[in-house]
Amino acid sequence: MTKLKKLKNNNGNDGYDGRRIKTPTAVMPSLPTQMTKNKLNLFFAYTRVSSAKTDGNERSLSEQSRFIQEYARKNNIEILKEFREIPLSYKPKMTQFDVMLKELEDNKDIKGIILHSINTRISPYNQAKLYNLKESGYEFHFANEKLNSNSRCMMSVILIRWGISSFYVQELSRSIKKGIAYSRQKKRKC
Repeated sequence: MTKLKKLKNNNGNDGYDGRRIKTPTAVMPSLPTQMTKNKLNLFFAYTRVSSAKTDGNERSLSEQSRFIQEYARKNNIEILKEFREIPLSYKPKMTQFDVMLKELEDNKDIKGIILHSINTRISPYNQAKLYNLKESGYEFHFANEKLNSNSRCMMSVILIRWGISSFYVQELSRSIKKGIAYSRQKKRKC
């Protein structure tokens, strides 16, 4: 910590001469900074794409991973493990998201999860799981939006964006079902 040295000016007024002097600070013995920092900031990373081919609106898994790594570096976060959700032609018993949540329960050193974007297609059921984890004290960071769940204001934005995302998924599903029903009706008339 530094303070400006106070001196008397030639005219007798108190003023600063611009020189800086060091003031003593308390020195406490501690663990090496890097070790302490990493111990406190262990996170899981989660990346997901909705299909094997990415369109112009969606980043590939490797791009998402690079983006998350950069965000983590800037925020002094160490990523312990990355979970990648890859679309499969069959429905697995446990998705990578479920595996990640299971490991999160087992490893008490993990502080939270970094996701690429709030718009990552997470089902409302899984969003509820994330919300319960948040209430249990875990943090969530969204690298693309540079948001985290540490403040009430940011958490409000996250919840609103999740609501919009859920609504979009439900509306898309409804529109697809409506289109399929219409095409079936059209075939019957022919």
